[in-house]
Amino acid sequence: LTSRLPAEAEAVDWEAALKRQNAANDELCSENSQLQIEVQRLAAEESAAEVSEEEAEDQEGWLEELISKVLEGTREIAHARESA
Repeated sequence: LTSRLPAEAEAVDWEAALKRQNAANDELCSENSQLQIEVQRLAAEESAAEVSEEEAEDQEGWLEELISKVLEGTREIAHARESA
């Protein structure tokens, strides 16, 4: 067994602490990257949902306009038959 001087023991402790801190930092960076990916995925999902909602509203307006035109045409045909 070799005996270490206090300065050497302190240096070894400092290196071990630095290694632990680096490992913890790496873990935090990895977790942060995963969270950023999840945030981007959720933002894209939300954006797609908004687009789908807008498209649905546009289709609903188009459908209402179509129904209105069909009803108007039906009334004109009925009126023309009554007049004939």
